[in-house]
Amino acid sequence: NTVGEKRKVQLVFTLFSLYYNGNKANNIKKIVQTIELAPNEKKQFQANITSEDYVDKLVEFSLMKLYLIATVDETKQTFVGEEDYQVIKPTLTIQ
Repeated sequence: NTVGEKRKVQLVFTLFSLYYNGNKANNIKKIVQTIELAPNEKKQFQANITSEDYVDKLVEFSLMKLYLIATVDETKQTFVGEEDYQVIKPTLTIQ
């Protein structure tokens, strides 16, 4: 919050698996949260994702996409962040 007034922010965190062509496969995790920021206050959002959350929802190539949408209630300003991830699986050697 970079202004001298309190702000209420709606956060929506969404993580899902992807097919190689970018189509959505499975929902992995969704968090909806409201935070209040004091004047000039900074806060960090943290989401814990464990292997139990995603391992059975991955498809070929193990791709995931994350969206974070933050909307300030008072001004209706919106931030949208997007990240892509790939889970790298260990190489198995059979002897």
